[in-house]
Amino acid sequence: MKKILTLSLILIFISGCGAKTVSWQDARAKYDDAYKQTVETANAYDSYSIDEFKQLTDKVLAEASQVSSGVREEDEEGLLSLYKDAIFLQQLASCSNSIQSNTLNLLCEDVTALIEAAYEKGKLDDLKASIAARQGEIESWSDEDWGLVEKKRTLHWADVESHFEALESDTIDALPRASQLSETDLEGYKNTILNNYPLIRDGVLEEHMANADAVYEAGVALRYYMEDLEGEDAEKVYALGKQAVEYVRICFGETVDDPDYDFLKIAQSAEKWTLSLWNELIKLLNL
Repeated sequence: MKKILTLSLILIFISGCGAKTVSWQDARAKYDDAYKQTVETANAYDSYSIDEFKQLTDKVLAEASQVSSGVREEDEEGLLSLYKDAIFLQQLASCSNSIQSNTLNLLCEDVTALIEAAYEKGKLDDLKASIAARQGEIESWSDEDWGLVEKKRTLHWADVESHFEALESDTIDALPRASQLSETDLEGYKNTILNNYPLIRDGVLEEHMANADAVYEAGVALRYYMEDLEGEDAEKVYALGKQAVEYVRICFGETVDDPDYDFLKIAQSAEKWTLSLWNELIKLLNL
């Protein structure tokens, strides 16, 4: 009888030990470390395909569905892996600015909140319902939708430096004489810059090289024509041209040493320039 009682007590003790859960406060430090490491890893990726995004999203959703309230020590490895996947997905998706990217971001926020709630032994129903709703939306996406979050390799200045050196020389050689210019020609250079620069703002892909070329050519032209002119109007148009060229270099990851650089500010200002400004500049060019 004593043996049976002793065995029962041992089993109860073991059972009690096995049921011991870990608090979020005790686990938080390792998750903070995992966050930093995962962000660094994600930042090192210069591309991530549609298929890779799909596979990782499916993995996160499948593992999130298995999370339950109360975390034992033996559960932690799996939860930490899920957390890393969610942060990795979130970081890569945030490289694009789209509704689809925002949906993935919100999904990952729900998953990380779910993990914390599991440690705190909270109710998971609302978070799981939110995750399920986002899953339904994601499962309806076409490849075009996924393409809006796909991370493509951006070109670096070292890849294109010789191309732009040649482009600058060719552009200057092909420019018409100042006496042949009209107000519309000058304003056209400005419009070319304003119409194309937003398309390369987040880095230049192969498919956007023509936009980068257009901004660079127009910047070179304005800089060339305004270089020897005096006056406030000429100075601000010269600054637009010069900084447009610098902006292209920056979009390719190049560092520019220009204490006056503020291309986005001057581009916004240029949207308000009137035809009278170009009329005055044409007069100066024809003196």
